[in-house]
Amino acid sequence: MDFIRELKDEVMISLGHTTADYNCAKAAMDAGAAHVTHLFNAMPPFAHRDPGVIGAALDTENCMAELICDGYHIHPSMIRAAFKMFGEERICLISDSMMATGMPDGTYE
Repeated sequence: MDFIRELKDEVMISLGHTTADYNCAKAAMDAGAAHVTHLFNAMPPFAHRDPGVIGAALDTENCMAELICDGYHIHPSMIRAAFKMFGEERICLISDSMMATGMPDGTYE
């Protein structure tokens, strides 16, 4: 957590692709992490006894949450649920693509 506290004013600290439990994630957010990368993806599910990163993000008012809204990564009902839980002002819509998306097979620099 010291690392997060030290860097929080210089860079955006984001949690994602993690198995952190609620307490660990909430401690990181209280230390200055203010963003969740790829909400619902590569993290334990939001559960009533172990809310994990998702629950910690919900409990942290300044925390933004990224959603990959491509119809593949997250079911549309979960996208709607996220908007209801977080509010539109705390949701960031992103893509999981890269620069070569849509290009034919090949080697790119």
